[in-house]
Amino acid sequence: MGLVAVPPKRLTLFKKNDGALLKDIGKEGGVSAELDGENVALNGEGGTEWIAEQVVNAICLGFEPKIAKKLFGDDFFLEIIDLGRLYGSKRKIERYEGRVIGTDGRMKKKLEELSGAFLAVGEEHVAIIGRFDELKNLKEAIMKILEGSEHNTVLRLLQNKRRGL
Repeated sequence: MGLVAVPPKRLTLFKKNDGALLKDIGKEGGVSAELDGENVALNGEGGTEWIAEQVVNAICLGFEPKIAKKLFGDDFFLEIIDLGRLYGSKRKIERYEGRVIGTDGRMKKKLEELSGAFLAVGEEHVAIIGRFDELKNLKEAIMKILEGSEHNTVLRLLQNKRRGL
């Protein structure tokens, strides 16, 4: 049995429409999924339960359910970069989150467009959903941003990877 803690901000997603999202996750994932207080309880075979856990986790991290459900496919993966562990102080974390998001979310949007992967930036984390190469390229780009590289340099790197250079 897997349990995933749901942040208060995301709890309504799992409660609305009489738990339709959980029913959908259960059906697609081949598991039983129910809300247990502020946790999602999942029951199923080892592999299917783990994938359903990843989907719920992705939703909790800020991905839209439609994007998170891509994890049910064999070719999509979830990667989480823990900014809290990397940088510690709240002030530094906010600064680095801001660098990844950019002004009015433009950098985040460009990173997603050029990599083909999906990005969620939230409380002390940056999460990526994508196919293996997309995820690997976007993670490399994000790490370069976190290391202090200029946005244009990182975008050029992604463009070159996209072209296969």
